[in-house]
Amino acid sequence: MTTLQRQRVTWTGFPGGPGVSTFYFLDALAMRDSLHTFCAILQSNMPLSVKGQLDATGDEIDSATGAITGVFAGPTSPVMDSGVAGSYAAPVGLQVQWLTLGIKNGRHVKGKTYFVPMLAGNYATDGTLVPTIVTNTVAEAADFVPAGAGHFQGVSRSASAVRAWPDAWARVHSSHAGSARPAVAGSRRRPPTQPRVSS
Repeated sequence: MTTLQRQRVTWTGFPGGPGVSTFYFLDALAMRDSLHTFCAILQSNMPLSVKGQLDATGDEIDSATGAITGVFAGPTSPVMDSGVAGSYAAPVGLQVQWLTLGIKNGRHVKGKTYFVPMLAGNYATDGTLVPTIVTNTVAEAADFVPAGAGHFQGVSRSASAVRAWPDAWARVHSSHAGSARPAVAGSRRRPPTQPRVSS
């Protein structure tokens, strides 16, 4: 049995909120600074009203059963509030898909993290993310990957842990109302320690 720690980031200040981004770690406290940095950079592409903060407590989960077995607690993290004034659509944002080499029940284990809402200026006229936001997000995800070595976990639907690092990389999609559309058509596979953008 492995004990997973579920770290959530709560997003407030937009219609339909609050929103939550969920991450699983072996040691969430060791990842707090890196996770805060990663999320804060993405938050700077959100509207001025949107604030984000890492929850100070989280659940401990038995990886074999998915049962909550305890709670961990950490210090209060700074509020992420570097958004920019501008128009946006509340249910629209971007999705980072964490790809791993892990296989569970004959399927690749993948994680998805949503960052919603994003400013209208991050989108092209056809509704896809502009190349700059894709490139920058993939670069930030690539910087985040090494920090997760030995800590960040992928979780399959059966709740079993599959180590996601260092064999993970990311791709970015625009997302709307829970569905995903590719931000960039066409791709080539990259080494597993690098992010990718693909359809």
